[in-house]
Amino acid sequence: MARYLFSALLFVGLCFQGAQAAVRYVSLAGGNVAPYETPADAATSIQTAIDASVNGDIIQVSAGTYTLTAPIEFGYKAVTVQSESGRAVTIVDGQNQHRCFRTRVGGAKIDGFTIRNGLAPDTYLGVYSYGGGVHCEGGGTVENCIVESCTADYGAGIRLFTYGTVRNCIVRNNTGTTYDGNGSGGGIYTTNGGTIEDTTGYGNTAAGSGGGISFKVDGSATRCTIYNNTAASLGGGVYCRDGGSISDSHIYGNEAQYGGGIRLYYASSGNIPSASKCRINDNRAPNGYGGGVHIENNGTLDNCLIYDNQGDRKGGGVFLYSGGTVNGCTIAHNNTLDSTGNDGVGDGYGGGLYAHESGTIKNSIIFDNVSSTTWNVNDPQGSVTYSYCMVDPLPAGTGNIFGPPHFRDGAARDYYLLPESDCIDAGLDSATFTNDFAGTVRPLDGTGDFDQTADIGAYEYQELDDVDQDGMPSYWENLYGLNPNDPADGARTNSVVVTVINGVTGTVTDADADELWNIEEYENGSNPLVQDTDGDGISDFEEVYGRYPVPGTGIVTDPADADSDDDGFNDRFEIDSGSDPNDAASFLASMSGTVTYSGSVQTGQVVVVVSNATVAARTAVISGPGAYTVTNLPTQEPLVVTAYRDSTGDLQYDS
Repeated sequence: MARYLFSALLFVGLCFQGAQAAVRYVSLAGGNVAPYETPADAATSIQTAIDASVNGDIIQVSAGTYTLTAPIEFGYKAVTVQSESGRAVTIVDGQNQHRCFRTRVGGAKIDGFTIRNGLAPDTYLGVYSYGGGVHCEGGGTVENCIVESCTADYGAGIRLFTYGTVRNCIVRNNTGTTYDGNGSGGGIYTTNGGTIEDTTGYGNTAAGSGGGISFKVDGSATRCTIYNNTAASLGGGVYCRDGGSISDSHIYGNEAQYGGGIRLYYASSGNIPSASKCRINDNRAPNGYGGGVHIENNGTLDNCLIYDNQGDRKGGGVFLYSGGTVNGCTIAHNNTLDSTGNDGVGDGYGGGLYAHESGTIKNSIIFDNVSSTTWNVNDPQGSVTYSYCMVDPLPAGTGNIFGPPHFRDGAARDYYLLPESDCIDAGLDSATFTNDFAGTVRPLDGTGDFDQTADIGAYEYQELDDVDQDGMPSYWENLYGLNPNDPADGARTNSVVVTVINGVTGTVTDADADELWNIEEYENGSNPLVQDTDGDGISDFEEVYGRYPVPGTGIVTDPADADSDDDGFNDRFEIDSGSDPNDAASFLASMSGTVTYSGSVQTGQVVVVVSNATVAARTAVISGPGAYTVTNLPTQEPLVVTAYRDSTGDLQYDS
């Protein structure tokens, strides 16, 4: 039945792609016989297979280095070009003479290659060049690729024009060139949209702006790591102009004169550029402004950690020029340049933040920054406003408080708040201020007075929050879809009222119907919507109360850890094998020994069997008397080792 079901599903998939869709093969050793639909007939170049393809085709490329004599052009074909063995061994090399790939439609995909030494042609007005490694015009996806050592004015590694996606890629050591000083996007350059996800960019350089990534008019980057990139002028790590956003990302070790880590610029129209829930540290603005972030005219920073950055002149952490909003951030341990070199204290202005003419700073901690003139912030000027901030010296404005913030361990750059922090429940609630840097719901009750109010800074203190007083913190109830305003779901009693949460059917007090109350799930660190949180084959209830394999004879284990003793063996496997899942010493990974024979010469293989009264035998087969190793051995019961000759190879004793 399973085989027939699989065939039916495959048929549906092929029909969806179109009647002519096929898998076509590419190999350096292929027969090069059209239509290239078997490995033996594989095309010897990727372009040849694309030329023979139709929409929906998959072009599977064998391992090897494919050196180009011309760019690989998809045209308007929505086909997938994918490596058979992965990006480490499947290389497309432009030889520093040709762009490697160009796509021109949204359904095109490039998956699993190392793309290197691409050189973009001068295509715009015969002057500017775009996309040295890959140029996606009008869409296309680059996935699971390494793009390295490529060159172009805009998007030396990858250029996305009017949409396109980069996902799970490494973009490194690409070089942005320039005709007139305006080159952008040493790693990736997007125009009019584009999506970048789960991608790492490092070692890229831009002659103008956006050493790692450059957005012009919208586009987004999420869950990215951008480090050790350089731009000559704007945004060493990331540059966003008239839109563009980066979130849930780590930006560090980058350099540019304006915005070592990130530069947000709003000209006059379009969406406001933004950075949210980003860790921005150890960036520098040489002889410049905004070591961590530079914002001009407009741009927003939400729930970011900004620390250990240096803006040589002004704004060690953040520089606001004629506008910009900082909301729910922690800005600490930043500095300006010590130009005298004799005291380790920066001589510029605004060690933490410098605001010129206008800007809005709210719900933020600006503390422990270094500058000899204005150590945390410059003296407010123009229409710069502070509200609900912790700053030293204390600026004018509503809700501002004086420090210290009481970080959990500022020296280790751990900016969680301690219970004694005055920042807890001292912020301003906002409809757009709903999560902190770590993703925790805002606001929460952090003082135990059952009043939920946002905290100041990037982190929301959550340990005391329990509005309905049912023993489960509100943040935890929100996380799993329980009701933080109803104490009934924390009761240790049966409920006859059925609930459905995220598709899981349970009761008010036992959301996943595993016999473990919701409150017990919280106390034991398990998921109240999953009967077996750690996936070890034992339910949460059985693990907490030691009821596996049968009530009264089981062993208590951790329901949130499939390997309670961290010995490399699953809890259920250990129990089934007669071992102790809470004692790493109770399970030997292997046992070795030697089989010898003193009689006449024997022929055939030797089978070694290790067993005890509680588990199935473990065996090792060796070619004759000599050394053996047997693995996965339980040691709760005495082990018995036997060996026998098996000349026929059937794993049976010879008669």
